Amino acid sequence: MDSAPMSEAEMKIGAVEAGQRAGARWAQRHATACQIAALLANRQPLDDWFRKPTTRDPQFTLSDIVAFAIDPAAPRTKETAAQFWQSMPWMTSRLLDNPLFIGHFVVGVVMVANTEAHRRNATSN
Repeated sequence: MDSAPMSEAEMKIGAVEAGQRAGARWAQRHATACQIAALLANRQPLDDWFRKPTTRDPQFTLSDIVAFAIDPAAPRTKETAAQFWQSMPWMTSRLLDNPLFIGHFVVGVVMVANTEAHRRNATSN
């Protein structure tokens, strides 16, 4: 068994893959259609978080912004975001603090949404 520490590239790949799997799992097993639709409709702040770092609100993390996008009617507080993520017992603070993981969590949700939309379109034709 190789006990060498993971390289930075391997850790990034791991965060990407784990984030996508977690997002897909949440979308398939726990999310409501309204939550997925809200996330898809409110993705601009998430894109801005990555593309325009100077516009970030320093009091919120990317995981907070994702929670706000999923439930835009909820109060924009750290407590509200924490409550959302606590509904996933496998979600750890280490994962929540990893922008690569959280960003790819969103990618996983989008992949499921796109697959479902494609499936609906294919069966309606």
